[in-house]
Amino acid sequence: MFVYPLSITLLGISGISLLALVGLIIKAVAKRKLVYQLLWKMTVYALTYPVMLYAFFDIIGIRHSLISLVGFIIFTTMLLNIVLAYPKIRKT
Repeated sequence: MFVYPLSITLLGISGISLLALVGLIIKAVAKRKLVYQLLWKMTVYALTYPVMLYAFFDIIGIRHSLISLVGFIIFTTMLLNIVLAYPKIRKT
């Protein structure tokens, strides 16, 4: 009863951290002024709608791999738009 909630929480935080690393790669390619802590928060924000979409379809009993693909596309689009909204690094 004690280990299961902790392991689920740890897996959730680890998953968000790995997705924030993807945001870190996007940041480096796009040369934007962002820190990892901010990318972590952006990742959580971008994951909100796909998780709600998945939960909604799960509640009504529809389970299909297309729903996961749509959720991934929504997440990727949102994260990319959020990262690209920040200014580029200035060269001095």
